Amino acid sequence: MTLLHFSPKACLFDLDGTLVSSERNYQEAIYALLQSWNCPLSPEDKAFIIGRDLDEIYRYFNQVYVLPFSIQQFERELDIYYLTPEFRKKNKLIPGAYDFLSKIQSKIPCALVTNSRRMEAEQLLDFFDLSKYFSFLICAGEAGANKPHPEPYLMAATRLKVEKHECVAFEDSTVGITSAKEAGIFCIAIQAGNFSSQDQSKADLRVYSFTQAAELFID
Repeated sequence: MTLLHFSPKACLFDLDGTLVSSERNYQEAIYALLQSWNCPLSPEDKAFIIGRDLDEIYRYFNQVYVLPFSIQQFERELDIYYLTPEFRKKNKLIPGAYDFLSKIQSKIPCALVTNSRRMEAEQLLDFFDLSKYFSFLICAGEAGANKPHPEPYLMAATRLKVEKHECVAFEDSTVGITSAKEAGIFCIAIQAGNFSSQDQSKADLRVYSFTQAAELFID
């Protein structure tokens, strides 16, 4: 039973900024990398990073600043900053996330839908012992297009063999919310990880954390 207007048959989760407060750290790693190449960063540049996949981020900054390195070098250098133990330790679970996943996954299937690379997503999930809660992951480059395109969420619904209107998506960024809504999926925005004040107005519901989200799903 649920306090929503329907009973979901699947839950789909974003990762960075939704389950884990990693969005700020990811953004800081990209800042550090770009500034090491003397690239100035405007407020618009900083806002663009949130919720987007790495290829799109690289294309954007390469167009603005004509970067002196390839996408492959960009990825390698970013890994030096972001995948270090020091950066991982900065990441924290969004309040209530672990308890919510452990409760909901025993009742309905869950999948992760993220614009992060698979290596990044798997390391973060393993670090917080969350992998066990997901039937599968859809990561950057694994659908026909990345968020904000609806394809990642449509693919997740298809793989779970449920209709899109039977799903609930949990998101934090404008990019992710747009993806879910364009897919025709009910979207709940999580505010706790939204440190950059992303526009969440298109979400169907907004809650501060998974502690509040859990109140929508009752036994």
